Amino acid sequence: MGGKLEEIATDELYKLMQSEEDVVLVNVLKRATFKEAFIPKSINIPYNPPDSFVERFGTVVPDIDRQIVVYCWGPQCETAGKAGRMLLKEGYTNVLEYKGGLQEWRKSSYKLLGTDLKLLDVDDVCKE
Repeated sequence: MGGKLEEIATDELYKLMQSEEDVVLVNVLKRATFKEAFIPKSINIPYNPPDSFVERFGTVVPDIDRQIVVYCWGPQCETAGKAGRMLLKEGYTNVLEYKGGLQEWRKSSYKLLGTDLKLLDVDDVCKE
């Protein structure tokens, strides 16, 4: 099962989030990081620990055909890609990766939410 994990660009993601489509935007970083900075309308399902990720994901998003976009810190972070490929392998059919993550979203001047947006000045919080 599973196909190739496709990427979505910043402007495409913004348009998708503004549309009426039923999309789930998922931040896969740890909870503490999610609280500090996240894209509006996103939910948090941490990738770590990876051995229980799909099970935890399935309790929140049981529909394997639902449009899902996973994201993490930014272009250097591999967490969202790992999570997306794992979901595809486990049978989810409509998964995209927003590789730009929080860093690219911020550069685009689209709105971010959270308690500590200065955190985005750190090189990479993906290393967990």
